[in-house]
Amino acid sequence: MTTITLGTPSDVRIFGNETTNSLLVSSINPANYSNLTQAINWAVLNNNVANVINVSGPLTISSDPGFNSSVPIIITGISGNTQLTLSVSTTISNITFNNLNFIINNTTIIGSNVSFNNCTFTTTISKAFSLTGNNIIFNGCNVNYNNNPVGDGTYSTINLVNSSNAFIYSSVGTTSTDININKCIFTSSLADHYPFISFEFPNFSSTLQNCNVSNNKFISNITTKDVRAVISFISTINTTPIPIPLEPARMINCRIDKNLCDKEQMIIISSIVKTSGTTFIAAPAVINSSISDNTCGSISYMTRFNVPENYVSNTGIVKNKEDCLFIERNACKLIGSFNNAGKANVGANLLSNSGKVVIKENSCSWIQVDNSGDTGSDPVDRLSISIKDNILTCTDSTFISNFWGGGTGPSNSNTAIWIFGADSDGYMELDISNNKFNNGVGVAIDGVTTTTYSYYACVNIGDSAKILDNNFNGIINSTTNSVFIQISPIISTATYFISGNKFVRNASGIKNYIISGAGGNFTVVNNFFDSSTVDGSSTTLSNFTAPSTLIYERNKNQTSQVAFTLGGFGSGLTSIGNINTMASPVSSVSTVLTTVANNSAVNLICTTLLIFASVSVSDQELSWTGSIPGLPNGVKILNSKIGAWLFSGQFSAATISTSLISTSSSTNILDASAGAITNSLQHINYDAYANQAALSASSQTITLDVSSASGFITSSGNTVVFNLHMVFNVYPGSPITLVFSPVVITYIW
Repeated sequence: MTTITLGTPSDVRIFGNETTNSLLVSSINPANYSNLTQAINWAVLNNNVANVINVSGPLTISSDPGFNSSVPIIITGISGNTQLTLSVSTTISNITFNNLNFIINNTTIIGSNVSFNNCTFTTTISKAFSLTGNNIIFNGCNVNYNNNPVGDGTYSTINLVNSSNAFIYSSVGTTSTDININKCIFTSSLADHYPFISFEFPNFSSTLQNCNVSNNKFISNITTKDVRAVISFISTINTTPIPIPLEPARMINCRIDKNLCDKEQMIIISSIVKTSGTTFIAAPAVINSSISDNTCGSISYMTRFNVPENYVSNTGIVKNKEDCLFIERNACKLIGSFNNAGKANVGANLLSNSGKVVIKENSCSWIQVDNSGDTGSDPVDRLSISIKDNILTCTDSTFISNFWGGGTGPSNSNTAIWIFGADSDGYMELDISNNKFNNGVGVAIDGVTTTTYSYYACVNIGDSAKILDNNFNGIINSTTNSVFIQISPIISTATYFISGNKFVRNASGIKNYIISGAGGNFTVVNNFFDSSTVDGSSTTLSNFTAPSTLIYERNKNQTSQVAFTLGGFGSGLTSIGNINTMASPVSSVSTVLTTVANNSAVNLICTTLLIFASVSVSDQELSWTGSIPGLPNGVKILNSKIGAWLFSGQFSAATISTSLISTSSSTNILDASAGAITNSLQHINYDAYANQAALSASSQTITLDVSSASGFITSSGNTVVFNLHMVFNVYPGSPITLVFSPVVITYIW
């Protein structure tokens, strides 16, 4: 006789459905179990047989059902009314939730290996989920975040971030990895709210790796603007250890991409900054991470340099790569550098924004960021900011005032690209290339009324920079305020290379195309200015205040000058007739006459001509002839100018003719216009000579103009010769002293 011994079953109901690995839990329909606790216990004990729990009907979780599982479990809602109410704080690990409607009344701790797929969440608490583990997924979920934070003791209405709470919150540990929040819809109906997603970095060792927040929608169901943060990564380190650690908190391989905000919400990476706005170095280093292809109101970053490890590490964390944040292809209004409260600290030099960043191919209105270079602890200088291929279109500049610490910005805050702060050694750190600047138009609620918006300036910088191949437009009509490029050199050795840019003011009067403060080494070449004036009259297109060095040439429509003295010019003085002459420099009248000749000639000395005659002599001739030195090719000559002054003695029946001769055609390229001879200052000033005019002891000024609108274009095979020819009568007695200023040839590129 055979004896069979039966084991004790945990729950006989499962035996009726052994062919499937799923369990059914329902509070309203026949099922394997009536509560999750029983089902989870079975799934843990028999995970190789049944690890799928199907849930039907509403369930209220008033005590932890065992969500902190040691084995993988899948919990799936199988009906439209599958609702789980979490009324107690629990910890969840190793569980995948599918197609469930959650009502969350207490903060839930999310450990490792947790997924939510196609779930709906509704909560009124400030922090629904606190992430503490790795490998966490929110995919295709709908979130109704209805927390009212005002008056909760933590929230500040003037703080636009408030990162200490969020629907999904994480205090980043030493190895927080593989967190994915994708294709979710986050909705709030309150003007005041915490972020939907917040990561805080409490320690220098905090490391977030492989975090992906992408393809989400953020909806603000309010009738007013919403500029508050919806996604935030904030360092909360508020100590300054000595020495400062070379290895900071890190974000590695993180993606904040393809998210859509329906209003003007913010995406931010930043750090606590001391209340004085001075140095703080706790911002995270960002390695191979991006904020790209988002549609939002503002994007802010403040990051720190990373010093890569040069030894082998087995931690699984990438610490041996250079830092760089890529902000690319976003549609937003403002890209800025804000502190942890979402405010800019212009003028205070944050000095923690030393990380490298590429800002590229964005469609926005303003890029106003901090460039503080190294923080003193970085052992090397680094190129830090590259701003390329962006399209900037002006809009209502009152938007910027939301982000100023005091609520309002300076009068020139409507600047398209403003890089404030600077590295004190003047190392070339900025690359501003191939950007396009435009006027903007906004339409009112009636769909008809429009407003046009323009910038005060397109670029405002202090640090060394390359500014290349940009298309500047969209500037206001103001001859006192508007400039395309404004530079305030941080140090006299700073260097600025400005080339290949197109500047278009159209009909707007401006102050200058380019203006700079004192110091700096400038190379400004091969740019296109759309006009030879800034306001219809002034030809001072660019204004450089006492630069250390300046190369300013070959810019289209730039008016320039070449100057030379007659003494030693060409073949020298030629005399015909019974007369003794001597040409020599004289300094006693150089100030007077160089003012007459204007601009470039200031540093050249005048030439004095001493004429002696022992008897009366008629029709004496004196002349200078020679090729113009230093005249570049490819320029249009506008006029020439020389000042002549009868210093002592007396002429009679004197005439003078001057000309610019093209060697290819042997013709005078400048002709006199009809004009009256007027008395002025004890000198005779000839401007673009061709016709003869009387030269006598009286003071006269003669103005002559270009012969045609096209003017004369210089070329390598066409030398231009300057000629001055005098005919006069002279009498015996005291010598005649005739003084000539330098010759100034004015041309336009």
